[in-house]
Amino acid sequence: MAIQKEIWVKDIEEVLFSQNNEFLRKSVSHDAFVDNLTVHIPQAGSLPGAVKNRSTFPAAIVDRTDTTLDYNLDSFSVDPVRIGRIEEVQVSYQKRQSVMKQHLNILMDIIALEGVFNWASDTLANQVRTSGSTANDNLPPGAIGLRKKLTVNDIKNLAKKMDKQKVPDKGRWLLLPADMFYEIFTINDLIKADISGQLTLPTGVANKILGFDVIKRSDTLIYDNAGTPQRKAIGAAGAAADNFGGIAWHSDFVATA
Repeated sequence: MAIQKEIWVKDIEEVLFSQNNEFLRKSVSHDAFVDNLTVHIPQAGSLPGAVKNRSTFPAAIVDRTDTTLDYNLDSFSVDPVRIGRIEEVQVSYQKRQSVMKQHLNILMDIIALEGVFNWASDTLANQVRTSGSTANDNLPPGAIGLRKKLTVNDIKNLAKKMDKQKVPDKGRWLLLPADMFYEIFTINDLIKADISGQLTLPTGVANKILGFDVIKRSDTLIYDNAGTPQRKAIGAAGAAADNFGGIAWHSDFVATA
């Protein structure tokens, strides 16, 4: 009996963007702009000028030059695993489901990490370094020493950066690695409902902090310790001075396809 492709496609479609990948849906969908492996996004040209109490008419006419923002889709794959006795497998599904679960877990993890990497910034103006006490030994693999803890002031600085960039209040997200996320629950100020929007400690769930919907993931980004910290490629070898990193974004300012 020949294997039917629907057996495999159904499993992939149902779970690929669930669980640890759900945060990727907090973005703009560019699915409609995909042409083969390239995404073409129309970009409006520069804004027209505005003049108070204009005295000269007609005003000069200008052209608006529109462009496109283009980027290529990445391709992700896993090593194939042979399943023998296919007729039996199609009846029982047990081994097929086990193999598919392993493959999908690996795919979901790498897609999520690459998504975080692509959304994160290497620009100092868009970065906030933690500023708390240095009694923090939550370190990425290969790192040594102590790191400064996350503080409520750090989250305030994130919010202020977005305010100055005219990012809307509604739709802001903060994704933290587990080591940084649990530091939130050592910040006494966040017990106050006027900061967090609700009491976070009794439930252990941080819904909103200073306008951010806060979510956690087992791991996110690793940065080096340069003057302007740079993202390390996913899977890169660890270094003694490496640091964990989280990302803050607005759902209208990032995209997936």
